[in-house]
Parts: sequence; structure tokens; C-alpha cells
Amino acid sequence: MKLIEWGPTRRPTLADLKKKFWLRLSYFSASLALVIFGDELIKEGYGINPNDFLTPGTHENLMLILLIVSVASAVKHISSKRQDNGGGGGAPKVERRE
Repeated sequence: MKLIEWGPTRRPTLADLKKKFWLRLSYFSASLALVIFGDELIKEGYGINPNDFLTPGTHENLMLILLIVSVASAVKHISSKRQDNGGGGGAPKVERRE
């Protein structure tokens, strides 16, 4: 009976780590914003105070920054993925049959 090999057959390189960097950053920052939101619910007893979004150093301000980073990195990932596939954006070309 042959044993199943788990894991890669080669060591990961820096290029492997950079491959999906923007997607990983998006997931990480969104997850961290959710953790901070949960902490805010537990500590303060309320989710979001709209007056604190622009006050530096508050949970709401940090969540806003993390969500902006998350959205920006997701957009960067999607745009770089389109460039890798040769797509210039816009609607796909459709061939007309007559």
C-alpha cells in the first residue's frame, strides 16, 4: 500500500507568496474588521457609533480604514487578474451569426 503524500513537492518561493497577495490582503483586512466589530459589540454593547468614524483611534475609524483597504485590494486583484487574462474590461465580444 502506497502512502499519500501531503503538501507540495517543492518549497514555496516568494513568487508563490506574491501570487494572490491582493486577494489575501482583502480577506485578511475584512476578517480583521469583523473581529474588531465583534469586539466593539462585546465591550461597548453597540455595533457602530456613526460619530466615531472620523475620530482617529476609535474602533469605528479602524474598521473604516480596514474596509477601505479590503475593497481597494479586491479591486486591485480583479483588475490584475483581467490584465493577466488579456481582458481590457468592458463587455465580452459576441460574434453575430447571420
